[in-house]
Amino acid sequence: MNKKKMYNKPLAMVFPYLLPATVVHWKMKLLSVILLSIIPSVLQSRNIEGSVVDAEGQPFGFVNAVLYTNDSVYISGCVTDSSGYFRFQNLPDGSYILKISFLGYNDKFRDFNIDGNSIKLEPIVLTESTIELDAVTVTARRPVYQLEGGGLKVNVANSILQNETKPIDVLRKIPGMTLTQGELQAFGFGAPVIYINGKKAQSFDEVERLGVKDIQSVTLLTNPGAAYDASGSPVLLIVTKNKDNGLMFQLDGDIYKGNRINHTEGVNMSYQRDGLTLFGSYRFMDKQTESYENMISGIRSDTVWNYNSRENQYADDKKNSYQAGINYNLNPNHSLGMQYDGISKDGINEISGTSEATANNEPYENLDIQSKIDQHIKNHHLNLFYRGKWSENLAFNMYGDYVRNKLTREQHTNETNETGNIPNLVFITSRSDFDVYAIKGVFNYSMKDKGSVSFGGDYSFVKGNNTLDGENNTIENASSRNTESKRAAFVSYAFSSGKLDLIAGLRYESLLSKMHDFKKPSNNIDREYNNLFPSLSLNYITGNVSHSLNYSVSTTRPDFDILNTNVYYTNRFNYQIGNPSVKPAIWNQANYSLRYKFIYLNLIYANAKNYIGYNFYTDKENPSVVVTSYTNYGRYQRLAAALNLNYQFGFWEPTVSLYYLKPFFKMDYMGKPVAHDKPCYNIGWDNGFTLPKGFYLNAEYQYSSPSSYLMFELGATNVVNLRLQKPFLKDRLQITLYGNDLFNGNKVKMNGLINTISFDQREISDSRNFGVSVIFRFNNYKKTKEYNSAEDEMERLKVK
Repeated sequence: MNKKKMYNKPLAMVFPYLLPATVVHWKMKLLSVILLSIIPSVLQSRNIEGSVVDAEGQPFGFVNAVLYTNDSVYISGCVTDSSGYFRFQNLPDGSYILKISFLGYNDKFRDFNIDGNSIKLEPIVLTESTIELDAVTVTARRPVYQLEGGGLKVNVANSILQNETKPIDVLRKIPGMTLTQGELQAFGFGAPVIYINGKKAQSFDEVERLGVKDIQSVTLLTNPGAAYDASGSPVLLIVTKNKDNGLMFQLDGDIYKGNRINHTEGVNMSYQRDGLTLFGSYRFMDKQTESYENMISGIRSDTVWNYNSRENQYADDKKNSYQAGINYNLNPNHSLGMQYDGISKDGINEISGTSEATANNEPYENLDIQSKIDQHIKNHHLNLFYRGKWSENLAFNMYGDYVRNKLTREQHTNETNETGNIPNLVFITSRSDFDVYAIKGVFNYSMKDKGSVSFGGDYSFVKGNNTLDGENNTIENASSRNTESKRAAFVSYAFSSGKLDLIAGLRYESLLSKMHDFKKPSNNIDREYNNLFPSLSLNYITGNVSHSLNYSVSTTRPDFDILNTNVYYTNRFNYQIGNPSVKPAIWNQANYSLRYKFIYLNLIYANAKNYIGYNFYTDKENPSVVVTSYTNYGRYQRLAAALNLNYQFGFWEPTVSLYYLKPFFKMDYMGKPVAHDKPCYNIGWDNGFTLPKGFYLNAEYQYSSPSSYLMFELGATNVVNLRLQKPFLKDRLQITLYGNDLFNGNKVKMNGLINTISFDQREISDSRNFGVSVIFRFNNYKKTKEYNSAEDEMERLKVK
C-alpha cells in the first residue's frame, strides 16, 4: 500500500497495516468468525428498555423494575444490571405503567403506550428518601459491593472507606487487596495495574494525588478482559466523583516518625468552565528509613561454604512529582485532552555490616563492609487522548503516549578483612535510558437489545540502553540495548438480558523482542511471540444473590531490568545479574465470585507455564560466590479463596476479611525435589467507629500465617494499626492522628532451599510509626472524565 495514501485513511483502515501481512490475513478471518458466532440472533419484537441513574447521573444497578397494565395488573418484573439497564421483551400493543423502586429511594412511575414499535425511555433518576423517627434520621445506602463486568465494584463514596485518610488505605481495604511489606498487592496475583477514570496510571504518584473524598468507586478485575493488555496483572479501576464548573483545590501534609522523621506535602488544583478543564498538582516526599538484616546462607558442594552476614541499612529518598493537563469538550459528543506527568527521585542507601565466611567449618574470611548507593530517576510521561461518539451506535476512543525514563546508579563499596590487608574498593556506575511510544484505538458499536461489540488495536515500541562501568576487575563492564515492538488487536462482545451479563473477548498480540549485547554478542537475543488470549465473563443474578464466573488466558513478560546482563554487586561472595533468556509466562486462570447482602466470596485457580522467578546458583569460576538471577520454571499452580464480611451495627461497622492461598511448587535441592506448598492464611479485622462530634476511630488487625513462596518458607506477621480523625470547617479541614504497626510485628522471617544453596534470613524494617495528617480541600462535584492510556510497557520500567 502507498504510504502517502495511507495517511489519508481513517484509523480503522490503518490498523491492519500495523500488523505483519502474514498475520493479518488469518487473524482478521478468525476475528470475523468469532464476531459472527457470538452475536446472537434476536428476533424483532416490541420491547421496552431504559436505564436508571442516581442524582449524580451515575448508573444505578440492582434496582427493581416492575411492569403493569394501565389497570394495575402485574405483567413482569426484573432487576437492573450493573450499568442500570433494564428491558422487557415481546410485549403486545397497549398501555402500560412502569414502577422503579429501591429501598431508601423515592419510587418513580412512567406511563406509556406501545403501538407497533419498541420504546426506549429516557434515563430515570432516583433520589434518596429520608425518614425521620423521633429525632433519629435513617438514610438507606446503596449496596457497597456489586459484581459487574467480571470484577468486584466497591462503592467507596457509599461505604466506610470514605473515612480513610489516604488513597492507598482505600485500595488496600478493597476485598481481595492487601499491603505486603509496603507494596499494594492483589492477594495471590501481585501488584495491580491502576486506571483512573479509564486512564492508566504510570506510577502510584497519580493515585496519591487523589483525595479520598474524590473517589466514587473502585473495581477490582482479577481476570481483565480482551480490551486490556494481556500482561496477566490484576486491574484496579478508580472512578472519581463528578465536578462542576469552578475551582477545586486540595492541600495536604503528612508527618510521621519511625526511627526517623518523614514528611510529605502536596497540592492539587483544577479549574473547569464551559467544557474546558485545566488541572495540575505537585507533591514532595522526604522518606528516611532504617532496617537491620541477618542472613545465614550455605553452599553444599565439594567445599562446604557457610556465610553469616549482618547489615544495618539507612535509606533516604526524596521525590518530586508533578502533573499538568488540559481537557476540552468540543461538544457533547467529542472531547480531547493532554496530560503531562513527571517524577524526579534521588535516593541514598548506606549499608554498614560484616560478613563471616567459613570453608568446611574452618574460618576463611571476615569482612567489614561499608557501601553507599546513589540513585537518580527521571521520568517524563505525555498522554494525548480523543474520545468521540460518531453516531448513536458508534463511538471511538484514541490514546497516544510517550514515556522517557532515565536511571543512574552509583555504588561505592569498601571491603576490608580482619588482617588489615589492602581493602577491596568497588566503584560501579550503571545507567539505563528507555523511550516508549504507544498508540491505541478502540471502537464500540452498540446493537441495542442485541448487545455491543468493542474492537480495536494498539502498537507500542520500546528502546532502551543499559551500561555498567566498573573501575576495577571485580565485575565485568557491560553494555546492551533492548528493543521491543508489540502489535495487538482485540474484539469483545457484551450482552445483557437483565439477570444475565455476558462478556466474551479475544486478544491477539505479536511481540518482537531483541537484546543486543555490545560486549558479548553471543548473548544476543532475537525472539518473536504470537499469542491469542481468550477471555469470558458471566454474571448472573438470582434474587439477592449475584454470581460471577470468569476465565482468561494472559501473559507475564519479564521486566526490562531482567532482560540485560548488568551486575549488581553485594559483596565478594554475592552478586545479582539479569538473564536475557527469560521468556514470558503464560497464565490460565478461572474464578468464581458470589455476593449476598454483606457477604462476598471469591474462589480462584491459576496455572502458569514458564513461571518467572528468582534463581540462585554458584558462580562457575568461583564456587564460593552465590549468584542471584532469574529463570523460567516449568509449571506453577495456586488455589486461592477470599471471604469478606461487612455489616453495620449502629455506630460500629466491622469488616472481616479471610484469605487462603495454596501454592503447588517443587524445587530441587541437592538433587532431590522439595515441595513448597504450605498454604497462607490471612486474617483481617477492620473496625470503624462513628463517634459524636464528628470523630471517627479506626482500629485494624492483620495476621498472615507461615507459608510458602517459590523456594522460600515465610514466617508469620502481625500488624495493628490505629487511627483517629476529626473534620472541621464543614468537612473542608480534616486532621488525623495515627499509629501503624504498633507492636512492631511486621518482621521478615524467611528460609529457602534451591540447588546446593540454603538461606535463613531475618529482617526488622522501619514499619512502626506515629504521625499526623492534615487535609484542607475545596471541592465541587458534577462531571468530568479522563481516559485510558497505553498498556504494560511503562509498568515494566518499574517507575515508583
